[in-house]
Amino acid sequence: MFTLDFDGSPPQLGLASADFVLEMHAVSMLQRTRRKQRLPLRLAHWITYSGSDEPLRLQPPADRVPEGRREIVVRHLTEYALAWGAWRRDELSPPDFLEAQHSLLTNPALDLAEGVSNRMPYPELIKALRVPERWEQDCLDLGRDRNRVKHRGLRHEAERYVERYEQAVYSVAHDVTGIDAVSSRTSIGYPTYPTDGGSPDG
Repeated sequence: MFTLDFDGSPPQLGLASADFVLEMHAVSMLQRTRRKQRLPLRLAHWITYSGSDEPLRLQPPADRVPEGRREIVVRHLTEYALAWGAWRRDELSPPDFLEAQHSLLTNPALDLAEGVSNRMPYPELIKALRVPERWEQDCLDLGRDRNRVKHRGLRHEAERYVERYEQAVYSVAHDVTGIDAVSSRTSIGYPTYPTDGGSPDG
């Protein structure tokens, strides 16, 4: 079994796909069975395809996302996915990624919740968003800690905050929109076969 692991960040997926195809070409040339040179091109295409924002657009949104708001919701999720990837590659500072996490909660609230405005306090936006109860306190704490970093200059605290709230922000966005914005890690396996013509388990 050959396995390719990559970090799931959109800018890396094209390179991962190219590496995957080259590796599979090499493997296929070593196989003397009828599967020789039969590459998993559909899978390789899927990897490349995932590098764009199209999978976000193709995912069916939750009932809470009206047709007229879908594009802007996908845009917010795409922006977050790019920020998440940059943070994972150490190209985005923790304070900036904390701001992206905060935005991924406030923007859907402003776009999807009823009777809200950008003048409402953050806790009221979270309440209006009707986040799952198990994540509500984490969302409220994120707003408090984001204010510590942004308004009190405690930037050194941001690293532990983004790690603490990463799962909560992702889960809330998924629960509210029905769209899976990011995947923390992807592993792809391609089975190889014995050169004596036997089965993989033989």
